[in-house]
Amino acid sequence: MSRGRVIVITSPYGRKVEGIINDTSKPGTIMQIDTSVTTLTGGEWTYKAAAPGTDGLKIVCLVLMEDKGQGKTIDDAYVAGKKCEMWSPNPGDELNVRVGEVAGTGNSYTVNDRLIIDAEDGILVPFAATPQDTMFQAMETVTQVAGSSLLWCRKT
Repeated sequence: MSRGRVIVITSPYGRKVEGIINDTSKPGTIMQIDTSVTTLTGGEWTYKAAAPGTDGLKIVCLVLMEDKGQGKTIDDAYVAGKKCEMWSPNPGDELNVRVGEVAGTGNSYTVNDRLIIDAEDGILVPFAATPQDTMFQAMETVTQVAGSSLLWCRKT
C-alpha cells in the first residue's frame, strides 16, 4: 500500500538533499553516502542504499524521493550514475518509505508499529527489542509484505 503517489506526504520541517546515486534503489529507500567514492561528482556526494551493518543502528535519515527529473514514479528504480533527490525528514514528517520482510517470512504492519533500519539494504523492518533507533512509526495496516513495498509512516 502507501498513501498517494509521492514519497513526501506532509513535511513541515524536513529538507531536500541532492546527490548522485550509485545503485538502482527504489524511492522510499533510506540512503547513505557511498564511502567507496572519495571525490565529489559535479559538487555532489554519491549515495547508495543504507547498510549500517546492524539492524536499528542510528544513522542520518535520507529517504530517496521519486525521480521526477527523469519522468519516473515511486515505483521506478533509479539508474546508477544519475542525479537523485532525497528527503531528510524531521519528527512529524509523513512519508511513504520502503519496508520489507525479515528472513524471507514476510511481515505484517499495523498502525503505530515502530520501524528500524535493516542492517544491509536501506529498508525498514519491525522494531525487535533492546534499545534501537526507531526511525518511523507505521500510519497504516498492511498484511504480509514479501520483498519490499511502500508504507505510509511518520518520522519519530
